[in-house]
Amino acid sequence: MLKKPNPVIEEKNELTELVDSLMQHLHFKEKKREEIIIEQSREDLTPLNLDTVSIAISRTLGPEIVANTIWERLGMNEILKECRFQPKQVSIAKALILGRLISPGSELKPWR
Repeated sequence: MLKKPNPVIEEKNELTELVDSLMQHLHFKEKKREEIIIEQSREDLTPLNLDTVSIAISRTLGPEIVANTIWERLGMNEILKECRFQPKQVSIAKALILGRLISPGSELKPWR
């Protein structure tokens, strides 16, 4: 016995094929976009011979970050504002205090 074609199933197959085709197209476009980004990032790179690299001046940020974190946790900005310090004075005080905390060598050390 022959079965009659079911239009619902045929439409479903067509829809599935259409969705698959669209997904392949989107996947292709995404891959192309990634390739373009990779190519652009390669253009920005400069080859570097690590045997010829030297460091002229190095500086750490660890002590500054720790000191600033402690400053903020203690609420020093608010304390100084309560003491009627102006924002510029708070910044100067912070720079001097943290400078002395990090490098207590001399009074002028933070300014050098």
